[in-house]
Amino acid sequence: IKPLKRTILDDLNDNNYNVIAIGKMNDIFSETSINKTLKASSNMDAINKLTNIMDKKFTGLCMVNLCDFDSLYGHQRDVEGYAKAIEELDVEIPIILNKLEVNDLFIITADHGNDPTFKGNDHTRENVPLIFYSRSFKEPKRLEVQNTLANIGATIADNFDISTPEIGTSILEELE
Repeated sequence: IKPLKRTILDDLNDNNYNVIAIGKMNDIFSETSINKTLKASSNMDAINKLTNIMDKKFTGLCMVNLCDFDSLYGHQRDVEGYAKAIEELDVEIPIILNKLEVNDLFIITADHGNDPTFKGNDHTRENVPLIFYSRSFKEPKRLEVQNTLANIGATIADNFDISTPEIGTSILEELE
């Protein structure tokens, strides 16, 4: 479903920033205001495409969906596969962090839980991870639990100094 209102992706485009979608991110936003799409066949394929994009020094937002966590391991309740995927991501995170410029903002989150140890194969209700990282941050901090994913969008808008979205509150100042 196309977004019902303008999104920060529209505002990024209006301000001449790149909006890159890797994996199924383009589908999630119904191909709205994304100017480069790269399909990915697996988590590792998506991560490789991300690091290749980072090597090109783009200016804007790059969103990546690591769908194996959800479709292959979460819904299938494959604990061993999920654990292996986390271990693979753990190896890649330092490589990604080393490619960041000083003022880049790196965010890890999810749109829902999918605990592979829970019964059934629907989404689960635990809190999702929310990690912000930038080389410019002075010290690590523990964030309060956020009440909406919209705070991530508001923080991204604040980071790029573009229009503040109708919902969500930026936490950028809290991070610095």
